[in-house]
Amino acid sequence: MTSKDLTVIEGSFVELKRDPTEVLDDAKRAAKALTTVIDQKKRKVMIKGQVYLEYEDWQTVAQFYGYSVRTHSAVPVDFNGVKGAKAEADLIDFRSGITVGGAESYCMRDEENWGEKPWFQLASMAQTRAGSKAIRNRMAWVVVLAGYAGTPAEEIIQEKIADKKERDEHWCQLHNVAFFKRGKMKGYAHQMEGGEWCNEPEETPEPQPDAPERVSSPPKQVTSSNPPEQEDGYSKQIDEVLGLGGRDLSKLRTKSDVQTAIFEDTKLQPKQQLALLGVQNWTVIKDEPADLYQKILLLAEGEVKE
Repeated sequence: MTSKDLTVIEGSFVELKRDPTEVLDDAKRAAKALTTVIDQKKRKVMIKGQVYLEYEDWQTVAQFYGYSVRTHSAVPVDFNGVKGAKAEADLIDFRSGITVGGAESYCMRDEENWGEKPWFQLASMAQTRAGSKAIRNRMAWVVVLAGYAGTPAEEIIQEKIADKKERDEHWCQLHNVAFFKRGKMKGYAHQMEGGEWCNEPEETPEPQPDAPERVSSPPKQVTSSNPPEQEDGYSKQIDEVLGLGGRDLSKLRTKSDVQTAIFEDTKLQPKQQLALLGVQNWTVIKDEPADLYQKILLLAEGEVKE
């Protein structure tokens, strides 16, 4: 046989087991059903604006596809002097009894809040993590399709605890997510849709309804694309809408600043602000921050119609 000869091995070609369209249709129905279940939960695990599913939620997804989890006994482990528990879990097709997947996971005493816990609690958490991970390895794509994080909440429990500690002191009420500070970050912030950052304000200015008069900011401090004759009209309308002497527009430097300012003045959430503007994403908005603030505020008050 020469180098150009080909040997055909019967059954060696990869074939689709099902029509991909049917697979996706089934997954969309499962994702929709999962969303209904998660929406009814009173206490969801949210970290940095993302919902993470707990073990019971992953079991729900597994049931949709006829899978169940079988966990094995946890065993003690020691890694470089750090003790903990290790457990394995199998993903079973309960219609045939065949093992279709599995995973192993750990719970170690060097994790926050686990250093002094009794052995049975470490063992139980290791089993829980292994079970959720076994389902995740096969079903994460459905969970992500539903809009949730593809990592089980139990695998990031330490980060969840740290986030909970920050919630009271560093919480963004505008986006309903915790501000965080990592690495070389100078202050607390969180990332928004589109890649922009929402920075925690250093202080919240007190409203002064009894202020005798408004001191206008120098024109050079406000960046705007509108002609000067329109600026005066806008400022007058803004003063009438706010009724508090206006806001220093020179401090609005980003879209995040605008979102925060509008929320403080009108209690409109970012999604509601987008609806007023008639767009679905902040990235398509090209207005200068000062102009954008005025536009949203006037739309909210019915002074400007598109």
